[in-house]
Amino acid sequence: MRTKGYCTDVFFEAGLDWIDRCRQDQKPFFCYVTPNCPHFPYDCPPGSDKKYLGPLEAAGVKDPKQRATIARFYAMIENIDTNMDRLLVTPVGRWERGKAAESALHNCRIREGRWQLVNTKNRPDAWELYDLAADPGEQQNVAADHPDVVTRLGKAYDAWWQSV
Repeated sequence: MRTKGYCTDVFFEAGLDWIDRCRQDQKPFFCYVTPNCPHFPYDCPPGSDKKYLGPLEAAGVKDPKQRATIARFYAMIENIDTNMDRLLVTPVGRWERGKAAESALHNCRIREGRWQLVNTKNRPDAWELYDLAADPGEQQNVAADHPDVVTRLGKAYDAWWQSV
């Protein structure tokens, strides 16, 4: 089969399409995607490595060839992460038959760029917001500092929930 595009994106897109078909047919599924990156020859999506070159130089990676290789490696990792975000189905876990609506906010999360909105208490007033760029370990809830982000991502989650 011939495909077009960056292979990791193609693999994940095929997985998403298959999951959607299973969902529409109301069939259970297990999806196991094994990307071929990040491995040599470190081919990344065009241009995705550029943002890493400056920080690597600032971090003391002096050899331009080494810096370029590391930047491509990081770009591949970012691509996997972005695709995993697309693949993950939230909310996490299962709910009792007929009780999906009651569990709409149980263990759910939504990510947009640097932001991750999380709800573990199954209440609309219990959102936690994490700035993954500044706090990748999700230790500091910054929801009170960014209510606009909480509102925007909460609405996006609600729209997604209604679509499924």
